Amino acid sequence: MKMLYEKYDFTTDTNYQQIIDNLNLPYNLDGIIIDEFNNIISDKLGLTPYHESDCFYE
Repeated sequence: MKMLYEKYDFTTDTNYQQIIDNLNLPYNLDGIIIDEFNNIISDKLGLTPYHESDCFYE
């Protein structure tokens, strides 16, 4: 995922769906890519990364 960090400017204005579409990866990898985006953005902006275990389901 380092290549993504180097190739794209991750900001709040970035079109993340367009990046996913440009990668042209199988649909089942979208979740992994989204998790990596989360990690990259969290690192860049100094935020606490989101973890699925932090969610509450009814």
